[in-house]
Amino acid sequence: MKNKNIFGAIIFLLLNLAVLSAADFTAEQIDFYKQTLFEYENNPAPAVEQNRLDEALTGLIQFYKENRSFENAEIYAQNKINYYIEWGRGDSQIQELELNYIEILERLAVRDKKTDDAIIQKLYGYAYDAREEVSRKANAVLLKALLKTKNYGEAEILVRQNWPSPQKENFVKAIEEAQNYKGKNPKLALALSFVPGMGQFYAHQWKDGLNALVLNGALWTVSAWSVWHLNFFDFFILEMDPDYRFFRGNLYNAQKDVYIYNEAQVEEILSAVYNSL
Repeated sequence: MKNKNIFGAIIFLLLNLAVLSAADFTAEQIDFYKQTLFEYENNPAPAVEQNRLDEALTGLIQFYKENRSFENAEIYAQNKINYYIEWGRGDSQIQELELNYIEILERLAVRDKKTDDAIIQKLYGYAYDAREEVSRKANAVLLKALLKTKNYGEAEILVRQNWPSPQKENFVKAIEEAQNYKGKNPKLALALSFVPGMGQFYAHQWKDGLNALVLNGALWTVSAWSVWHLNFFDFFILEMDPDYRFFRGNLYNAQKDVYIYNEAQVEEILSAVYNSL
């Protein structure tokens, strides 16, 4: 037992060391990077100091990306692009920054199943850029965001303007099919679910339907047995509330399963588009 505890302690120590080694940034480093940026903005330094500022911006962008704070990463990435332009850096360097910047914009383009208008406008700016690689990447990110948020009309216009044939025709066909897809009716699923499980079966959720049928059936059987034997105490105190709660859950889950089914069907229709981006 003692050896086992020692072995466990060693594993725990190694895991903690791995976590510590994976932490690329300390609070002191981040503060130093921000201080460097503050000093430069208030007193622009000579060219030799540009490397320090470049390092600070790179560190801040990476730190916020790793912490999934893409709003902050986007701000510093935009600052870095502006500085590179100000410093007269080469076109290839600036383009590389902008390609990375578009990747950050992709993380921000869709929020709560809606497009972020400010981010979408920035993507449109890059989508019509004269540089082919930048334009292609921005168009792909923009199209994906529009499709994910069901802005099919806008997505179709984008494809017709910026994609070559025959890909254009294939994409438009898929978008129109997704836009016209009616799907299964949640209200019908609700009505069917007054027989537990039928709504889930309607949505092709066989496991959920079977669970609802068996569980609600078992509860109703127990309740019917109590009422049949005039055991109203058990029925009203112990059984009626679970009957109601599970039946209500059955109604809710049936409609949810229909939404899930419809979303999956739309994703399947658009899968050819997504796979080509």
